Amino acid sequence: MEGHGRAGGIINPEETMPLMTSGVGRSDSVYAKGTATGASVAFTSMAANLPSSPRWTIEGVQYNTLNPGIISIAGTGSVVFEITPASSLTGFSWRANALTGNFPDIRNCTSLSVVDVAVNSLSGPIPDLSGLTALTSLNARTNLLSGNIPSFASNTLLGAFFGYANSFTGVVPGFAVPAACHDFEVNDCPLTQAAVDAILAAFVAAGAAGAYILNIGGIGPATPSAAGLTNKATLVTRGWAVTTN
Repeated sequence: MEGHGRAGGIINPEETMPLMTSGVGRSDSVYAKGTATGASVAFTSMAANLPSSPRWTIEGVQYNTLNPGIISIAGTGSVVFEITPASSLTGFSWRANALTGNFPDIRNCTSLSVVDVAVNSLSGPIPDLSGLTALTSLNARTNLLSGNIPSFASNTLLGAFFGYANSFTGVVPGFAVPAACHDFEVNDCPLTQAAVDAILAAFVAAGAAGAYILNIGGIGPATPSAAGLTNKATLVTRGWAVTTN
């Protein structure tokens, strides 16, 4: 389980020296089709589908024991991953692989349930993920992500979002969270007071009560306004563990 002090996809689609352009993939698979990197790349399906046939083809080599597994690909440059078909992928983990570039464009992966791109060097904002209505967990912590945190109003099954240790400064206008979201951690981000207040208000509006976690403290976030502190108190009375500065 993630949390403060506790601790994926397609990266920038630039192919300069293609090493391989074909892939053998199950409907829930991802395969490399671009240039290689010296970093190890960790794959995991996280779907309830055991590999009965090769799911990955990398530089012409087929792999069938990657649930999960790690491949070290020699060379330099970027690895580009292609999902086939995108609409059937249910999850992937791409944690701690020294990846750079933007957050992966997973908007067409409408069956995704679990996404983990934690502990990399991804930059830029998280895109609008409103089409991922099956999403239950999004882990983007410990990156270089910035800009506004997107609204999760349409992600009605989302139970957890880990975005801490990034450079987020705000939230999008109309920011909202579903009642299912019981663990939301964006501590150690330079969030403005308006953003902190908006997050607190969104969780009050969602109406959930229980022993849940909302962390907007640590290094960086502004302190809540008086209205924000009122919303924090409301959440605490509902059973939430709320951390702010």
